[in-house]
Order: sequence, then structure tokens, then C-alpha cells
Amino acid sequence: MSALGQRGAAFQLFGGWGVDLLLGESLRPHKDVDLVVRQGDLARLEAALHSVGGHPLRRYPSGCAVWAAGGLSVDVLPLCAAPGGGLRPAWRLGARPWPHELETLTWLERDGARYPLVSAAAHLFRKWADRTVPTADPDTARLAAHLGSERAALVRRLALDPGRGGL
Repeated sequence: MSALGQRGAAFQLFGGWGVDLLLGESLRPHKDVDLVVRQGDLARLEAALHSVGGHPLRRYPSGCAVWAAGGLSVDVLPLCAAPGGGLRPAWRLGARPWPHELETLTWLERDGARYPLVSAAAHLFRKWADRTVPTADPDTARLAAHLGSERAALVRRLALDPGRGGL
């Protein structure tokens, strides 16, 4: 991750590894690393992946790609502008954008390295808004506990608000 950042790639760690870093513990093995990137920064991230010996394995019409880099499978997930403002996942047409009320970027410093992460609130919003995982999913429960009941309740209200468009 630090090698990509040193090469000027703008991205945020998302998904399982992102959750584990946010919460400071790993409860399950991971088969890949998920990186979200604004569409305008996609070429720079791909150039950085190439520079560390990475190569694309699969590309999808949405702009998503699976890369092999550093012995890992890296999922590159672009974000695009949503109608009315905000960002939404390009891989989920009609997905709700992250609301302006939620911070989406957080930084974690560990062992002398600085990691850009999608925030706990934004991870939780994605899970609830997309309804792709049951609310009993272990990551969902861990994120909600990390945020605290009041903040988690706000995120859930934002995620399930039908007035926010999307699904």
C-alpha cells in the first residue's frame, strides 16, 4: 500500500482489510485487497500498480478491475459522481451515494505507515444501503459496535432513507 501511495496513487482501502485495520483486529482470512478510487484517479492508480509489477487479470465495463500485484489479488473499484452530488460506486448502477453527512476518508497510522481508509461509517452505510449482506454479518456488527449505538443508528437511518434515491 505504501508503495502505491509513494507513486502518487490516490485510493482508499475498503472491504475486509479496511475493516480489520479500522478495528485493529482480524477475525477472518481475506482473499483480496479492495481499493476504491475516484474515476479521475483511476489511470494514476493503475500506473502505480504497473510500477510495482502488477498486471490486470480482468476488466469489467463498470471500470472495475482485478489485478495481480505483490502476490495479492487487488480489486480496483472506481467511484463516480452521483446525480445531486456525492460519490457512488461505479460498479453498482443505482447505488446510493455516500451522504454528505458521513465522513468517508480516515487515515490510520500503523508501524510507521499511513493508510487511507474508507471510514467505519461509510463502510457500514454501504453494507446497509446496498443490502448486499445480512445485518447479522460479522463485519456489520463489529463496525456498528465500533461506531457506538447513536452513530450507528444515524448511519442506518441515512442508509435506509428511501428519499435518498438508489435501490
